[in-house]
Amino acid sequence: MTTLSGIDDIERISSLLESHEVDGCYGYIDLETGELLFGHEDDPEPLYLEVDEEDDEEFEKRYLSIPHLGSQPAYNDMVDFIATVKDSKLQNQLERAIALQRPFAHFKDVIKGSDELDRWYEFSGECRYNRTVEWLKRHNINLPNS
Repeated sequence: MTTLSGIDDIERISSLLESHEVDGCYGYIDLETGELLFGHEDDPEPLYLEVDEEDDEEFEKRYLSIPHLGSQPAYNDMVDFIATVKDSKLQNQLERAIALQRPFAHFKDVIKGSDELDRWYEFSGECRYNRTVEWLKRHNINLPNS
């Protein structure tokens, strides 16, 4: 079982999981060392990996690719959060906002002018953290100091 090398790694992995492929970012967890390796498709020099990507079997034994989950999990977080909003007027505004094109932008526009903004950030952060920890557990990767 692999253990991540640092607690900050969880946030870095979460950021990559929540990013989109079009961002050009990619990353791996070295399953032997627990080290995170990040790169960008526009980097002048690609990541140095101990095992050649061409050797599929060895590569998959050594490195776990961190996937891009897309926007659906974050959208689901908004839906789940809206269900917890006690102010029915705000709840209706948020429901309408996410039904529009560009739901994330519209949600943000509505929530930023409300008393629920801090609670949203806390809720969203907790969802991201839990999603990341679950992904790590599915791949038998321990958190530091756990």
